[in-house]
Formats: sequence, C-alpha cells, structure tokens
Amino acid sequence: MEHIDLAALQELQEVMEDEYNQLVETFIRDSEQRIAAMDKALLDQDAEQMRELAHSLKGSCLNMFITPLAQQAREIENLAREQQLEPVSSLIAGLQQEFKTVSRLLKETLTD
Repeated sequence: MEHIDLAALQELQEVMEDEYNQLVETFIRDSEQRIAAMDKALLDQDAEQMRELAHSLKGSCLNMFITPLAQQAREIENLAREQQLEPVSSLIAGLQQEFKTVSRLLKETLTD
C-alpha cells in the first residue's frame, strides 16, 4: 500500500520551494490536533463534531496526496453523519496508526 503519492508530493515540494517544510509541519501539527479532538468527540459521543473533524482531516490529506488516510477519514465522516459512533472507535485506532506512518514519511521529505 502506498501511504503517500510521493511523485505528486515531490511536485508540490518543487512548487512550494522554501515554504514546503512549513506546509508539512503545519499539516502534521493540525492533523495531530484533529485526531486528538476526534478522540474527545468519541468520548463525548458527539457525532456532529466527529463528522466535522473527519471531513476537515480528509480534505487536508487529499491536499497532501495522502489518499489512504483520507479514505479512513471519509469512512469515519460517513459513519458520524449516520450517527454511528460505535464502529468509529476501532477506525480511529487504525487512523492513528496510519497517521504515525504518514508523519514519519513526510518528515523524511523535509529539507534542511
């Protein structure tokens, strides 16, 4: 499984030049915050908050060519829209694991 479309990301890196590192660092930080907020939304059984967070994460991932993580977020978003938070718990665990992998891969693309 390809976690990130590295060819597309490389094109983005070439376009962004010096601002690429900041883009990646912002994506990682914002995603960490969203995923933590998703944990809280699950704890609070707040389906609408979960849907909004998953939707936002999905969009960010698509902008960074991180399709598998975006697909996981979409699945959570759809369940939350249907007020089905029961299966979301195990999906968030998988999403967190995928995010760790993606973060590591993104950090490897940073330039000095």
